[in-house]
Amino acid sequence: MTIVELMVVQVHRKTVMMVSLVIGILVIQKLGLCIHKEIPDFCSASSRCTVGFCNNLTNKCDQRPISCDDGNPCTLDTCNPSLGCRNIISTSICSDYKKCTTDICISDGSGGYTCSNVFSPSNCLPAPSNFPSDCGTFSCDSTSDCGVKLNTSLCVRRSNMLTCENLVCNSLSGFGDTQGCDRVTTCELDCECVSTPMYPTGTCVCTRASKRNLNLDDSSSIVMGSNLIIALFFILGLLSW
Repeated sequence: MTIVELMVVQVHRKTVMMVSLVIGILVIQKLGLCIHKEIPDFCSASSRCTVGFCNNLTNKCDQRPISCDDGNPCTLDTCNPSLGCRNIISTSICSDYKKCTTDICISDGSGGYTCSNVFSPSNCLPAPSNFPSDCGTFSCDSTSDCGVKLNTSLCVRRSNMLTCENLVCNSLSGFGDTQGCDRVTTCELDCECVSTPMYPTGTCVCTRASKRNLNLDDSSSIVMGSNLIIALFFILGLLSW
């Protein structure tokens, strides 16, 4: 078959198809039958998280939720009715529950992931309000958690301190214009550090309890001495008799 003959055959086929289509439409119209064709975008979405579609069963518009899955296991996939899909990096999937580490999720691109927990001392900053800033450092400890490291040598003596006073670092309290450094006396038990006219820079003065103990000791010594004298006179009297 020549090329001309092939072209004639193709034209003939198309002509037959067109004639058949026209005849079909005329028959449908003559019989009063209806052709239903869905109107594109007739059912609009109620939010940015749904797609509107025509439900053939109810002949009403319905809503179908969209998928916000981005295929990345390291993201938390949610949908906001006003903003649409939100794919936020998850901070919990790789959490080791340690303050001093930054938890990173790394997607392998095929649905899997690996975790990396990077040591980050800066996570401890800023320090809490009750931090003893004058004598401590707030940083990561050996357990990879934030903690206070006390150092009494960091306490700086104040000009109004007495010579019999010293400073000790305490994470729970402070004194005066210090933050964490507590005043303590260097005096012995039952004595206190005070300023007197004779010792304006401070001296240790015993309390009443210690003085009372001292008086009792002195009285005992006096009584013992008196008894010895009486016994001596008694012996001398016997010898002379």
